[in-house]
Amino acid sequence: MATPKPIVALAPITTILESWLLRLRFSWMQAAILAGLLFTSFFLGAAYLDGLGFQLQAPQWRSGLSLPLLIAYLFAIQPLLRRLFASTMKEMRDLVLLEKREFLQFIDANCPLSRRREGIAIGFGVLIGLLIGHPWEPKFPFWLRCYELLGESFLFGLLGWFIFNSLGRTHLLTMLRRQPMDLHAFRSKSLEPIVRWSLGPTLALIGFIFLSIPLKEQWGSFDLADSIVYGVLLAVTLLIFLTSRSFSILFSSVYRSKALYALFLFMANLAGGTLGYCLIEGWSPFDAFYMTVITVTTIGYGEVHYLDQAGRLFTIFLSLTSIGIAGYSISVLAIFVVEGEFESFFRGKRMNQKIANLKQHIILCGGGRVGEQVALELYRTHTSFVIIEKSLASIQHLLAFGEMLYVQGDATDDETLHLAGIERAKGLVAALGDDKENVFIVLSARSLNAKLRIVARLTEQSNAPKLRKAGADEIISPNAIGGMRIASMMIRPSAVSFLDEMMRVTGSTFSMEEVQVTEIPILVNKTLRDAALGQRTGLIVIAIKSSDGRYQFNAKGQTILKSDDTLIVMGTQEQIETLRQLDQI
Repeated sequence: MATPKPIVALAPITTILESWLLRLRFSWMQAAILAGLLFTSFFLGAAYLDGLGFQLQAPQWRSGLSLPLLIAYLFAIQPLLRRLFASTMKEMRDLVLLEKREFLQFIDANCPLSRRREGIAIGFGVLIGLLIGHPWEPKFPFWLRCYELLGESFLFGLLGWFIFNSLGRTHLLTMLRRQPMDLHAFRSKSLEPIVRWSLGPTLALIGFIFLSIPLKEQWGSFDLADSIVYGVLLAVTLLIFLTSRSFSILFSSVYRSKALYALFLFMANLAGGTLGYCLIEGWSPFDAFYMTVITVTTIGYGEVHYLDQAGRLFTIFLSLTSIGIAGYSISVLAIFVVEGEFESFFRGKRMNQKIANLKQHIILCGGGRVGEQVALELYRTHTSFVIIEKSLASIQHLLAFGEMLYVQGDATDDETLHLAGIERAKGLVAALGDDKENVFIVLSARSLNAKLRIVARLTEQSNAPKLRKAGADEIISPNAIGGMRIASMMIRPSAVSFLDEMMRVTGSTFSMEEVQVTEIPILVNKTLRDAALGQRTGLIVIAIKSSDGRYQFNAKGQTILKSDDTLIVMGTQEQIETLRQLDQI
């Protein structure tokens, strides 16, 4: 039987259990069957050696055979999760804009899995199993105590290994998810790869919990150790699921509003308390909800029913967490009403309506130092534009210069771009300080509007090809332009000062503008001399840009104007408007 070869590029590390199975030439299903049979035989043999034979009661049989069943379950689900992880890594490899060598280097640098950490996780699980087994309590005869001690240790060691590998692989996929991606391929997926992966370990742990709870319930109720174990498993399950994109999409709109977020936390706290009392104490939903309310609100009329040790521990935990959640929720809701947040909510609705009516506008992503200058220039030239900025402080700083339309949010999020009206926009400026985020914005914008003109800010020159590949029409490096400007001021100060006087100084009557020849049909196929733009409008034609991107400076009179040419002219705003209206004169 051939030994299976690990896929190094897709599974960055061969785990300890995988190494043992490879040496023994066992599959995961064979290991599951063998482990289940071994522990079942051990249980039957222990019962026989203790002279109990088949005298054990039904709850004792179910509890004794629960260990082989749970151990076999953890082994049996491994091939499904391995296949799921391998397919997820393959899809991520096709989506992430990294070369093969860069992709492997990224995995090596960010993979948290290692043999040392894996051994610690297994050892910690074994220690928990020893404590859970209670070897010092003679509740069973000697051989059955040995069986429970060995079975619990093996089960929790295997469970620690499973949790460690699930969290490590989820972390690696989360880091990959943050890299720039090919959105054309990304959008063709009905379900994101990381979401599909996170659902795998999540459902596996939920299955483990639901499989073990009925077996534990046969003994009457949970004890303190069981409550802690199931609480940790639920926390790990939630941690794995929190990394999936579906969770952030589901609650992103709620999180943006602090009031809704506070209300959501408060309701989640009530729901968690109600569920906890139902599972731990077996109360009815109404009694559990009533106990939760009087605990959260610190009314404390008294216990609805008698609480055992596990119930009291849960009540302590619920009381401590409720103090912070309730205080935060009440304060946020009070601020929402008292400090004008309520009015801001409706003001945002009116702004969204104005943005919805915009057409042929420009979307500015980023309101930092560079984005601020872009916004001021667009505002000065009366150009319709919308700002997308995360920081409320940056937005308020820009609003001090005048009334501007804005969307507070993440420009890399498609939903935010839709709110800014990207389908109706004519241009987009990616002015964030991080090249990776600008690449992601360009990819998103290009996939949402193929006709969009995109200008992107560049910080590192090595990232210029990625921005080009992502779909940017123009790439601007503020560092390079700043250096050229400094050198120009030193070499040709008068010329630079003249341009500043014409383009930047407040109250200047002259400006430079570009006009498409196709906008003025009477100029098409005419020579520059016949067009007589100087005599008819008073403008100065500085250059003509042809369709291939070449410029003709100080063009001669016999130059023929073509429909796809662009005129670069200089003059007053009135003269430029006269040029645009030549067909109507």
